Amino acid sequence: MTEPVPEGTAGDRFGPNTNLTVVHEVFLDVANNLAGEYAHRFHNAATAEEKSSAKEAILSVRRNQRAVDPTDRETMIAEILRMEQLIERLAQD
Repeated sequence: MTEPVPEGTAGDRFGPNTNLTVVHEVFLDVANNLAGEYAHRFHNAATAEEKSSAKEAILSVRRNQRAVDPTDRETMIAEILRMEQLIERLAQD
């Protein structure tokens, strides 16, 4: 059983009748946005270590994206929330 998603988050956007394809498309879009944030960091890295870290983060996002079952609504919604929070934290750095 998954934990309830806090109010005002990705979970509020998807009702039980929201088409699974819509949830999957949003999941893919948010994953692409997160990978894009890391790509920006990769291209603007001041050191080889920063560049390597950003590259690994991009690869991690892509591995995670492939690992999520596109028919698992709850996991996709939880991942959308997690990635959106990460994007927000990265924007604050």
